[in-house]
Amino acid sequence: MRLRWTILPLLFAIACSSSEEDEDRESIYDDYPDRVKELIQDRRIDLGFDKEMVRRAWGRPSRTDSILDDERWMYTRLVFRTVERERDKAEYEKERLIYEAKVAQGERVKEPRPTETLHQYRTQVWRSCTFRRGKVVKYDQPTDEFVDNWQTSDRS
Repeated sequence: MRLRWTILPLLFAIACSSSEEDEDRESIYDDYPDRVKELIQDRRIDLGFDKEMVRRAWGRPSRTDSILDDERWMYTRLVFRTVERERDKAEYEKERLIYEAKVAQGERVKEPRPTETLHQYRTQVWRSCTFRRGKVVKYDQPTDEFVDNWQTSDRS
């Protein structure tokens, strides 16, 4: 019982501080010029935006990295593709013989295919921006930059 009375005021203080933080952020947003507000509402950014403006327009970055005075925010997405590939000939012929034997015995089985379908994915840098001294000095969207090679997923 005593524990409840010590935690309750703490939870109330945390809830109040987060709502004050949200109000502060909203008041900052109100101070933005109309052009900046329009860009943020359209999910676009421009040179000179600060980190809070970019966060409002694009959300939190998927990845960040820093080189000297520059900080790069990257927004990524997974890109998927399906690839048909020739199977190993010996493996296919073995499966084919097993299939024919089972069909001859009257079993209903799935016929093997000479090709296999692979589902692959990789991470694309969808858009990014570079900050210098807290301001956007470069941005691009969308890009054809990838941060990894094609990976084969387990789903078939």
